[in-house]
Amino acid sequence: MHSKGIVHRDLKPQNILLCRPPDRPHPMPTEYTVKLADFGFARFLTDGVMAGTLCGSPMYMAPEVIMSHQYDAKADLWSIGTIIYQCLVGSAPFVEKTPQALKTFYEKNRDLRPKIPDSCSAPLKDLLYRLLKRNAKDRIEFEDFFTHPFLIAPLPAPQPTMSRRIENAQPKYYQSRTPVTPSSVPASNLYDIQ
Repeated sequence: MHSKGIVHRDLKPQNILLCRPPDRPHPMPTEYTVKLADFGFARFLTDGVMAGTLCGSPMYMAPEVIMSHQYDAKADLWSIGTIIYQCLVGSAPFVEKTPQALKTFYEKNRDLRPKIPDSCSAPLKDLLYRLLKRNAKDRIEFEDFFTHPFLIAPLPAPQPTMSRRIENAQPKYYQSRTPVTPSSVPASNLYDIQ
């Protein structure tokens, strides 16, 4: 998308799909394909061109978008940082009760620093700090993002750590071997990812 000058402008967990290979019922994590959905707010931005339209989901909007400033493709990098942070911590890095309160928070706080757990790896901390910069000019560049050590480091081999006693205590939905397919999920739930 970046190489084609496309800005998504609505990156959030609900718009990220994980697709497993059709011939692999239990693929390794590296075998999944990540696909983006819902390009309703997407647009082309050539180098040097800025957008100014307020659109997207407030919790994932870059500060420059929610404050109605001019913005470029780096707004998507903020959204990616927010998604990664939410996967790690369980909430957005900066939370307010309303979009207006979030806008006010960004206007009042020029130096934002998300609270990242100490147990987090150094490469992941670095990536999050570089993605979640209030000023887009200070945010990581796309080329540096795509080659960041956290994203290119090999995944560790899975290690069996669960004892038999704990494994048997898991709820039944963890033990299911029935694959979930789009046809087995009601259409109303397909994009309802929390």
